[in-house]
Amino acid sequence: MSAFQDGVCFVSLASIREAHLVLPAIAQTLDVREGANTTVAQSLQAHLYDKQLLLVLDNFEQVLDAAPRVGELLMACAQLKVLVTSRAALQVRGEQEFPVPVLALPDRKQVASPKSLAQFATVDLFIQRAQAVNPAFRLTEANAAAVAEICQRLDGLPLAIELAAASSKILPAPVILARLAERFELLRSSARDAPDRQRTLHASIGWSYDLLAPEEQRLFRRLSVFRGSFNLDAAEALCTAATPCALPVLTGISSLVDKSLLKPHPEVETEPRFVMLETIREFGLKQLAETGEAAEMQQAYAAYFYKLVQQAERQLWGAEIAAWVQRLDMEIDNLRAALTYYMDSAQGAEQRLQLAGSLWRFWEIRGYSLEGRTWLTKALDQDPDDYPLSRWLTLHAAGNLASDHGDYAVARKYYDESLKLLQNLLPHLPDPADVRNARYGLANT
Repeated sequence: MSAFQDGVCFVSLASIREAHLVLPAIAQTLDVREGANTTVAQSLQAHLYDKQLLLVLDNFEQVLDAAPRVGELLMACAQLKVLVTSRAALQVRGEQEFPVPVLALPDRKQVASPKSLAQFATVDLFIQRAQAVNPAFRLTEANAAAVAEICQRLDGLPLAIELAAASSKILPAPVILARLAERFELLRSSARDAPDRQRTLHASIGWSYDLLAPEEQRLFRRLSVFRGSFNLDAAEALCTAATPCALPVLTGISSLVDKSLLKPHPEVETEPRFVMLETIREFGLKQLAETGEAAEMQQAYAAYFYKLVQQAERQLWGAEIAAWVQRLDMEIDNLRAALTYYMDSAQGAEQRLQLAGSLWRFWEIRGYSLEGRTWLTKALDQDPDDYPLSRWLTLHAAGNLASDHGDYAVARKYYDESLKLLQNLLPHLPDPADVRNARYGLANT
Protein backbone atom coordinates (compact mmCIF):
# COMPACT_ATOMS: atom_id res chain seq x y z
CA MET A 1 0.00 0.00 0.00
CA SER A 2 3.04 2.27 -0.13
CA ALA A 3 1.77 3.61 -3.46
CA PHE A 4 -1.02 5.40 -1.59
CA GLN A 5 0.56 8.21 0.40
CA ASP A 6 -2.76 9.18 1.95
CA GLY A 7 -3.73 5.65 2.85
CA VAL A 8 -6.66 3.35 2.22
CA CYS A 9 -10.29 4.03 3.06
CA PHE A 10 -12.77 1.14 3.36
CA VAL A 11 -16.47 1.90 2.89
CA SER A 12 -19.00 -0.87 3.52
CA LEU A 13 -22.17 -0.49 1.47
CA ALA A 14 -23.79 -3.67 2.81
CA SER A 15 -26.59 -1.80 4.56
CA ILE A 16 -27.25 0.68 1.73
CA ARG A 17 -29.79 0.02 -1.00
CA GLU A 18 -30.34 3.55 -2.37
CA ALA A 19 -27.84 4.85 -4.89
CA HIS A 20 -28.11 8.44 -3.68
CA LEU A 21 -26.72 7.40 -0.29
CA VAL A 22 -23.38 6.13 -1.65
CA LEU A 23 -21.57 9.48 -1.74
CA PRO A 24 -22.83 10.43 1.75
CA ALA A 25 -21.53 7.07 3.02
CA ILE A 26 -18.10 7.80 1.52
CA ALA A 27 -18.16 11.30 2.97
CA GLN A 28 -19.09 10.01 6.41
CA THR A 29 -16.20 7.52 6.40
CA LEU A 30 -13.74 10.24 5.31
CA ASP A 31 -15.27 12.73 7.77
CA VAL A 32 -16.11 15.10 4.92
CA ARG A 33 -19.05 17.45 5.44
CA GLU A 34 -21.17 19.43 3.02
CA GLY A 35 -20.49 23.15 2.93
CA ALA A 36 -23.20 25.76 3.06
CA ASN A 37 -23.16 26.14 -0.71
CA THR A 38 -21.66 22.83 -1.85
CA THR A 39 -23.08 19.38 -2.48
CA VAL A 40 -21.65 16.16 -1.07
CA ALA A 41 -20.12 15.41 -4.49
CA GLN A 42 -18.42 18.81 -4.63
CA SER A 43 -17.14 18.48 -1.06
CA LEU A 44 -15.70 15.04 -1.80
CA GLN A 45 -14.03 16.26 -4.98
CA ALA A 46 -12.46 19.17 -3.11
CA HIS A 47 -11.23 16.87 -0.34
CA LEU A 48 -9.84 14.17 -2.64
CA TYR A 49 -8.55 16.42 -5.43
CA ASP A 50 -4.85 16.00 -4.62
CA LYS A 51 -4.99 12.86 -2.48
CA GLN A 52 -3.10 9.65 -3.32
CA LEU A 53 -5.80 7.47 -1.82
CA LEU A 54 -7.25 4.01 -2.41
CA LEU A 55 -11.00 4.02 -1.84
CA VAL A 56 -12.45 0.52 -1.31
CA LEU A 57 -16.21 0.25 -1.88
CA ASP A 58 -17.58 -3.08 -0.68
CA ASN A 59 -20.87 -4.64 -1.86
CA PHE A 60 -21.60 -2.25 -4.71
CA GLU A 61 -23.99 -4.59 -6.53
CA GLN A 62 -27.14 -3.26 -4.84
CA VAL A 63 -26.33 0.40 -5.65
CA LEU A 64 -25.19 0.12 -9.27
CA ASP A 65 -27.07 3.28 -10.21
CA ALA A 66 -24.42 5.18 -8.22
CA ALA A 67 -21.69 4.08 -10.64
CA PRO A 68 -21.76 7.32 -12.71
CA ARG A 69 -21.22 9.35 -9.51
CA VAL A 70 -18.16 7.27 -8.65
CA GLY A 71 -16.96 7.77 -12.23
CA GLU A 72 -17.33 11.54 -11.87
CA LEU A 73 -15.33 11.42 -8.64
CA LEU A 74 -12.53 9.57 -10.41
CA MET A 75 -12.52 12.04 -13.31
CA ALA A 76 -12.20 14.97 -10.91
CA CYS A 77 -9.46 13.42 -8.74
CA ALA A 78 -6.53 12.29 -10.88
CA GLN A 79 -4.64 10.43 -8.14
CA LEU A 80 -7.64 8.70 -6.61
CA LYS A 81 -8.01 4.95 -7.14
CA VAL A 82 -11.21 3.05 -6.42
CA LEU A 83 -11.40 -0.69 -5.75
CA VAL A 84 -14.97 -1.99 -5.91
CA THR A 85 -16.22 -5.40 -4.83
CA SER A 86 -19.42 -6.23 -6.67
CA ARG A 87 -21.31 -9.12 -8.18
CA ALA A 88 -21.94 -6.94 -11.23
CA ALA A 89 -19.71 -4.67 -13.29
CA LEU A 90 -20.15 -0.91 -12.89
CA GLN A 91 -19.87 -0.25 -16.67
CA VAL A 92 -18.00 3.04 -16.25
CA ARG A 93 -15.14 4.45 -18.33
CA GLY A 94 -11.72 3.18 -17.31
CA GLU A 95 -13.10 0.21 -15.39
CA GLN A 96 -10.91 -2.89 -15.27
CA GLU A 97 -12.63 -6.09 -14.23
CA PHE A 98 -10.86 -8.74 -12.18
CA PRO A 99 -13.21 -11.74 -11.96
CA VAL A 100 -12.61 -13.84 -8.87
CA PRO A 101 -12.18 -17.42 -10.12
CA VAL A 102 -13.35 -20.47 -8.24
CA LEU A 103 -10.63 -22.03 -6.13
CA ALA A 104 -8.47 -24.84 -7.52
CA LEU A 105 -10.25 -28.20 -7.40
CA PRO A 106 -8.80 -31.71 -7.21
CA ASP A 107 -9.28 -33.95 -10.24
CA ARG A 108 -12.04 -36.52 -9.76
CA LYS A 109 -10.22 -38.91 -12.09
CA GLN A 110 -7.07 -39.08 -9.99
CA VAL A 111 -6.69 -40.83 -6.66
CA ALA A 112 -4.60 -38.58 -4.44
CA SER A 113 -3.16 -38.86 -0.95
CA PRO A 114 -4.36 -36.57 1.87
CA LYS A 115 -1.06 -34.69 1.67
CA SER A 116 -1.40 -33.95 -2.05
CA LEU A 117 -5.11 -33.09 -1.74
CA ALA A 118 -4.31 -30.54 0.95
CA GLN A 119 -2.30 -28.58 -1.65
CA PHE A 120 -5.53 -27.62 -3.45
CA ALA A 121 -6.95 -24.28 -2.31
CA THR A 122 -10.48 -25.66 -1.92
CA VAL A 123 -9.40 -28.56 0.27
CA ASP A 124 -7.10 -26.31 2.30
CA LEU A 125 -10.00 -23.91 2.89
CA PHE A 126 -12.21 -26.79 4.05
CA ILE A 127 -9.50 -27.97 6.47
CA GLN A 128 -8.99 -24.48 7.92
CA ARG A 129 -12.70 -23.84 8.47
CA ALA A 130 -13.29 -27.34 9.84
CA GLN A 131 -10.46 -26.92 12.36
CA ALA A 132 -11.90 -23.57 13.40
CA VAL A 133 -14.98 -25.36 14.78
CA ASN A 134 -13.38 -28.73 15.51
CA PRO A 135 -9.66 -28.43 16.41
CA ALA A 136 -9.31 -32.23 16.26
CA PHE A 137 -10.22 -32.36 12.57
CA ARG A 138 -7.53 -33.85 10.33
CA LEU A 139 -7.48 -34.82 6.67
CA THR A 140 -6.97 -38.60 6.66
CA GLU A 141 -7.17 -41.56 4.32
CA ALA A 142 -10.66 -42.20 5.71
CA ASN A 143 -12.13 -38.77 4.93
CA ALA A 144 -9.92 -37.31 2.17
CA ALA A 145 -12.02 -38.60 -0.74
CA ALA A 146 -15.21 -37.25 0.86
CA VAL A 147 -13.66 -33.81 1.44
CA ALA A 148 -12.44 -33.66 -2.17
CA GLU A 149 -15.89 -34.63 -3.47
CA ILE A 150 -17.57 -32.03 -1.24
CA CYS A 151 -15.36 -29.34 -2.79
CA GLN A 152 -16.21 -30.63 -6.29
CA ARG A 153 -19.94 -30.77 -5.62
CA LEU A 154 -19.89 -27.20 -4.31
CA ASP A 155 -18.25 -25.91 -7.51
CA GLY A 156 -15.23 -24.55 -5.61
CA LEU A 157 -17.34 -21.71 -4.16
CA PRO A 158 -15.55 -20.42 -1.03
CA LEU A 159 -18.71 -19.50 0.89
CA ALA A 160 -20.29 -22.89 0.18
CA ILE A 161 -17.13 -24.71 1.26
CA GLU A 162 -16.87 -22.65 4.46
CA LEU A 163 -20.49 -23.41 5.34
CA ALA A 164 -20.02 -27.12 4.65
CA ALA A 165 -16.84 -27.24 6.73
CA ALA A 166 -18.68 -25.62 9.63
CA SER A 167 -20.77 -28.80 9.89
CA SER A 168 -17.57 -30.65 10.85
CA LYS A 169 -18.28 -29.64 14.43
CA ILE A 170 -20.80 -32.48 14.65
CA LEU A 171 -20.67 -34.38 11.34
CA PRO A 172 -17.81 -36.36 9.75
CA ALA A 173 -16.96 -35.51 6.14
CA PRO A 174 -18.63 -38.61 4.58
CA VAL A 175 -21.91 -37.68 6.31
CA ILE A 176 -21.64 -34.07 5.11
CA LEU A 177 -21.15 -35.39 1.58
CA ALA A 178 -24.18 -37.68 1.86
CA ARG A 179 -26.34 -34.77 3.04
CA LEU A 180 -25.36 -32.39 0.24
CA ALA A 181 -28.50 -33.36 -1.67
CA GLU A 182 -30.21 -30.95 0.73
CA ARG A 183 -27.37 -28.48 0.48
CA PHE A 184 -29.42 -25.35 1.07
CA GLU A 185 -30.58 -26.71 4.44
CA LEU A 186 -27.19 -28.10 5.44
CA LEU A 187 -25.08 -25.09 4.53
CA ARG A 188 -25.90 -22.67 7.31
CA SER A 189 -23.63 -20.52 9.43
CA SER A 190 -24.13 -19.95 13.14
CA ALA A 191 -21.71 -17.01 13.19
CA ARG A 192 -23.59 -14.08 14.72
CA ASP A 193 -21.30 -11.52 13.10
CA ALA A 194 -21.81 -12.83 9.56
CA PRO A 195 -23.99 -10.64 7.31
CA ASP A 196 -27.47 -12.08 6.76
CA ARG A 197 -26.71 -12.77 3.11
CA GLN A 198 -23.77 -14.98 4.20
CA ARG A 199 -25.59 -16.99 6.88
CA THR A 200 -26.73 -19.62 4.37
CA LEU A 201 -25.83 -20.56 0.82
CA HIS A 202 -29.47 -19.99 -0.14
CA ALA A 203 -29.33 -16.46 1.25
CA SER A 204 -26.06 -15.71 -0.54
CA ILE A 205 -27.43 -16.66 -3.96
CA GLY A 206 -30.81 -15.16 -3.09
CA TRP A 207 -29.07 -11.85 -2.45
CA SER A 208 -27.88 -11.73 -6.07
CA TYR A 209 -31.25 -13.00 -7.36
CA ASP A 210 -33.19 -10.30 -5.50
CA LEU A 211 -31.08 -7.61 -7.14
CA LEU A 212 -32.25 -8.71 -10.61
CA ALA A 213 -35.04 -6.96 -12.45
CA PRO A 214 -38.22 -9.12 -12.74
CA GLU A 215 -37.51 -10.07 -16.39
CA GLU A 216 -33.92 -10.97 -15.49
CA GLN A 217 -35.26 -13.19 -12.72
CA ARG A 218 -37.58 -14.94 -15.17
CA LEU A 219 -34.71 -15.52 -17.60
CA PHE A 220 -32.46 -16.82 -14.80
CA ARG A 221 -35.14 -19.28 -13.64
CA ARG A 222 -35.68 -20.62 -17.15
CA LEU A 223 -31.97 -21.02 -17.88
CA SER A 224 -31.58 -23.13 -14.74
CA VAL A 225 -33.15 -26.12 -16.54
CA PHE A 226 -30.07 -26.54 -18.75
CA ARG A 227 -27.50 -29.16 -17.81
CA GLY A 228 -23.83 -28.57 -18.52
CA SER A 229 -23.74 -25.67 -20.98
CA PHE A 230 -26.13 -24.13 -23.51
CA ASN A 231 -26.01 -21.83 -26.53
CA LEU A 232 -28.05 -18.77 -27.47
CA ASP A 233 -30.39 -20.71 -29.77
CA ALA A 234 -31.43 -23.03 -26.94
CA ALA A 235 -31.84 -20.13 -24.53
CA GLU A 236 -34.05 -18.25 -27.00
CA ALA A 237 -36.19 -21.36 -27.53
CA LEU A 238 -36.96 -21.57 -23.83
CA CYS A 239 -37.53 -17.86 -23.46
CA THR A 240 -40.09 -17.75 -26.26
CA ALA A 241 -41.97 -20.76 -24.91
CA ALA A 242 -45.27 -20.12 -23.13
CA THR A 243 -45.12 -16.54 -21.80
CA PRO A 244 -42.20 -15.01 -23.73
CA CYS A 245 -39.53 -13.06 -21.88
CA ALA A 246 -39.84 -9.34 -22.59
CA LEU A 247 -36.08 -8.95 -22.21
CA PRO A 248 -33.91 -9.72 -25.29
CA VAL A 249 -32.14 -12.97 -24.48
CA LEU A 250 -28.63 -11.78 -25.35
CA THR A 251 -29.10 -8.65 -23.25
CA GLY A 252 -30.37 -10.72 -20.34
CA ILE A 253 -27.57 -13.26 -20.56
CA SER A 254 -24.97 -10.49 -20.67
CA SER A 255 -26.49 -9.03 -17.52
CA LEU A 256 -26.47 -12.42 -15.75
CA VAL A 257 -22.80 -12.86 -16.71
CA ASP A 258 -22.03 -9.40 -15.33
CA LYS A 259 -23.78 -10.35 -12.09
CA SER A 260 -21.83 -13.63 -11.80
CA LEU A 261 -24.91 -15.86 -12.10
CA LEU A 262 -23.72 -17.22 -15.46
CA LYS A 263 -20.27 -17.59 -16.93
CA PRO A 264 -19.07 -18.05 -20.52
CA HIS A 265 -17.95 -21.58 -21.31
CA PRO A 266 -14.15 -21.42 -21.14
CA GLU A 267 -13.41 -24.22 -23.61
CA VAL A 268 -15.71 -23.51 -26.56
CA GLU A 269 -14.66 -20.99 -29.21
CA THR A 270 -16.89 -21.98 -32.15
CA GLU A 271 -20.05 -20.46 -30.67
CA PRO A 272 -20.98 -18.58 -27.49
CA ARG A 273 -21.98 -21.06 -24.79
CA PHE A 274 -22.77 -20.42 -21.16
CA VAL A 275 -22.59 -22.36 -17.91
CA MET A 276 -24.47 -22.03 -14.64
CA LEU A 277 -22.66 -23.45 -11.63
CA GLU A 278 -24.57 -26.41 -10.23
CA THR A 279 -25.10 -24.78 -6.85
CA ILE A 280 -26.62 -21.70 -8.50
CA ARG A 281 -28.63 -23.88 -10.89
CA GLU A 282 -30.26 -25.72 -7.99
CA PHE A 283 -31.33 -22.39 -6.52
CA GLY A 284 -32.83 -21.44 -9.90
CA LEU A 285 -34.74 -24.72 -10.09
CA LYS A 286 -36.23 -24.08 -6.65
CA GLN A 287 -37.37 -20.65 -7.80
CA LEU A 288 -38.78 -22.17 -11.00
CA ALA A 289 -40.83 -24.64 -8.95
CA GLU A 290 -42.06 -21.94 -6.57
CA THR A 291 -43.34 -19.81 -9.46
CA GLY A 292 -45.18 -22.77 -11.01
CA GLU A 293 -43.12 -22.66 -14.23
CA ALA A 294 -41.17 -25.89 -13.76
CA ALA A 295 -43.40 -28.36 -15.64
CA GLU A 296 -43.86 -26.04 -18.62
CA MET A 297 -40.15 -25.24 -18.89
CA GLN A 298 -39.06 -28.87 -18.54
CA GLN A 299 -41.42 -29.80 -21.37
CA ALA A 300 -40.12 -26.97 -23.59
CA TYR A 301 -36.54 -27.94 -22.74
CA ALA A 302 -37.02 -31.59 -23.68
CA ALA A 303 -38.92 -30.63 -26.86
CA TYR A 304 -36.07 -28.40 -28.02
CA PHE A 305 -33.49 -31.18 -27.78
CA TYR A 306 -35.91 -33.69 -29.29
CA LYS A 307 -36.16 -31.46 -32.38
CA LEU A 308 -32.40 -30.95 -32.44
CA VAL A 309 -31.81 -34.72 -32.53
CA GLN A 310 -34.39 -35.17 -35.30
CA GLN A 311 -32.55 -32.50 -37.28
CA ALA A 312 -29.19 -34.14 -36.60
CA GLU A 313 -30.21 -37.73 -37.38
CA ARG A 314 -29.81 -37.63 -41.15
CA GLN A 315 -26.89 -35.19 -41.01
CA LEU A 316 -24.88 -37.90 -39.26
CA TRP A 317 -24.58 -39.66 -42.63
CA GLY A 318 -23.72 -36.58 -44.70
CA ALA A 319 -20.84 -34.24 -45.45
CA GLU A 320 -21.32 -32.29 -42.21
CA ILE A 321 -21.07 -35.32 -39.97
CA ALA A 322 -18.09 -33.99 -37.98
CA ALA A 323 -19.83 -30.70 -37.17
CA TRP A 324 -23.00 -32.46 -36.05
CA VAL A 325 -21.14 -34.96 -33.89
CA GLN A 326 -19.36 -32.06 -32.22
CA ARG A 327 -22.68 -30.25 -31.74
CA LEU A 328 -24.33 -33.24 -30.10
CA ASP A 329 -21.25 -33.90 -28.02
CA MET A 330 -21.47 -30.40 -26.54
CA GLU A 331 -25.12 -31.09 -25.68
CA ILE A 332 -24.54 -34.53 -24.15
CA ASP A 333 -25.70 -33.50 -20.66
CA ASN A 334 -28.83 -31.89 -22.09
CA LEU A 335 -29.54 -34.92 -24.29
CA ARG A 336 -29.33 -37.22 -21.27
CA ALA A 337 -31.69 -34.94 -19.36
CA ALA A 338 -34.17 -34.91 -22.27
CA LEU A 339 -34.04 -38.72 -22.46
CA THR A 340 -34.68 -38.94 -18.73
CA TYR A 341 -37.62 -36.55 -19.04
CA TYR A 342 -39.30 -38.63 -21.74
CA MET A 343 -38.50 -41.92 -20.00
CA ASP A 344 -40.29 -40.62 -16.90
CA SER A 345 -43.18 -38.98 -18.75
CA ALA A 346 -46.51 -40.77 -19.06
CA GLN A 347 -47.08 -38.91 -22.36
CA GLY A 348 -43.56 -39.45 -23.70
CA ALA A 349 -43.90 -42.91 -25.26
CA GLU A 350 -43.28 -41.97 -28.88
CA GLN A 351 -40.68 -39.33 -28.02
CA ARG A 352 -38.55 -41.68 -25.93
CA LEU A 353 -38.55 -44.28 -28.71
CA GLN A 354 -37.74 -41.71 -31.39
CA LEU A 355 -35.11 -39.88 -29.34
CA ALA A 356 -33.27 -43.01 -28.29
CA GLY A 357 -33.55 -44.55 -31.75
CA SER A 358 -32.33 -41.41 -33.52
CA LEU A 359 -29.22 -41.12 -31.35
CA TRP A 360 -27.77 -44.56 -32.07
CA ARG A 361 -25.46 -43.34 -34.85
CA PHE A 362 -24.04 -40.60 -32.60
CA TRP A 363 -23.49 -43.10 -29.79
CA GLU A 364 -21.73 -45.43 -32.22
CA ILE A 365 -19.41 -42.73 -33.60
CA ARG A 366 -18.52 -41.29 -30.21
CA GLY A 367 -17.94 -44.64 -28.55
CA TYR A 368 -20.94 -44.32 -26.22
CA SER A 369 -22.48 -47.59 -27.45
CA LEU A 370 -22.90 -49.10 -23.99
CA GLU A 371 -24.75 -46.04 -22.76
CA GLY A 372 -26.82 -46.02 -25.95
CA ARG A 373 -27.82 -49.66 -25.47
CA THR A 374 -28.97 -48.86 -21.94
CA TRP A 375 -31.24 -46.04 -23.15
CA LEU A 376 -32.59 -48.12 -26.04
CA THR A 377 -33.38 -51.08 -23.80
CA LYS A 378 -35.16 -48.83 -21.33
CA ALA A 379 -37.28 -47.26 -24.08
CA LEU A 380 -38.18 -50.63 -25.61
CA ASP A 381 -39.07 -52.17 -22.26
CA GLN A 382 -41.45 -49.33 -21.44
CA ASP A 383 -43.40 -49.43 -24.71
CA PRO A 384 -43.73 -52.98 -26.04
CA ASP A 385 -46.57 -52.42 -28.52
CA ASP A 386 -47.24 -48.71 -29.06
CA TYR A 387 -46.03 -46.64 -32.04
CA PRO A 388 -44.82 -49.45 -34.33
CA LEU A 389 -42.78 -47.20 -36.67
CA SER A 390 -40.92 -45.58 -33.78
CA ARG A 391 -40.49 -48.97 -32.18
CA TRP A 392 -39.01 -50.36 -35.40
CA LEU A 393 -36.48 -47.50 -35.46
CA THR A 394 -35.48 -48.25 -31.87
CA LEU A 395 -35.27 -52.03 -32.41
CA HIS A 396 -33.09 -51.50 -35.45
CA ALA A 397 -30.85 -49.10 -33.50
CA ALA A 398 -30.57 -51.56 -30.61
CA GLY A 399 -29.63 -54.32 -33.04
CA ASN A 400 -26.95 -52.16 -34.63
CA LEU A 401 -25.28 -51.30 -31.32
CA ALA A 402 -25.51 -54.88 -30.08
CA SER A 403 -23.87 -56.04 -33.32
CA ASP A 404 -21.12 -53.42 -32.87
CA HIS A 405 -20.33 -55.01 -29.52
CA GLY A 406 -20.20 -58.50 -31.03
CA ASP A 407 -23.34 -59.41 -29.08
CA TYR A 408 -24.81 -61.17 -32.10
CA ALA A 409 -27.43 -63.27 -30.30
CA VAL A 410 -29.00 -60.15 -28.80
CA ALA A 411 -28.67 -58.30 -32.10
CA ARG A 412 -30.48 -61.15 -33.86
CA LYS A 413 -33.30 -60.97 -31.33
CA TYR A 414 -33.79 -57.27 -32.02
CA TYR A 415 -33.58 -57.77 -35.78
CA ASP A 416 -36.09 -60.64 -35.67
CA GLU A 417 -38.59 -58.52 -33.79
CA SER A 418 -38.02 -55.62 -36.18
CA LEU A 419 -38.70 -57.99 -39.12
CA LYS A 420 -42.16 -58.76 -37.80
CA LEU A 421 -42.93 -55.06 -37.59
CA LEU A 422 -41.47 -54.38 -41.04
CA GLN A 423 -43.71 -56.90 -42.73
CA ASN A 424 -46.69 -54.82 -41.62
CA LEU A 425 -45.09 -51.40 -41.96
CA LEU A 426 -43.54 -51.45 -45.44
CA PRO A 427 -46.77 -50.81 -47.40
CA HIS A 428 -47.67 -47.87 -45.12
CA LEU A 429 -44.42 -45.88 -44.89
CA PRO A 430 -45.09 -42.44 -46.44
CA ASP A 431 -41.50 -41.17 -46.52
CA PRO A 432 -39.19 -42.72 -49.18
CA ALA A 433 -36.29 -42.41 -46.73
CA ASP A 434 -38.25 -44.46 -44.21
CA VAL A 435 -38.87 -47.07 -46.89
CA ARG A 436 -35.15 -47.24 -47.68
CA ASN A 437 -34.33 -47.57 -43.99
CA ALA A 438 -36.93 -50.27 -43.59
CA ARG A 439 -35.62 -52.27 -46.57
CA TYR A 440 -32.08 -51.88 -45.23
CA GLY A 441 -33.22 -53.26 -41.90
CA LEU A 442 -35.03 -56.10 -43.64
CA ALA A 443 -31.87 -57.00 -45.57
CA ASN A 444 -29.87 -57.08 -42.36
CA THR A 445 -32.24 -59.50 -40.68
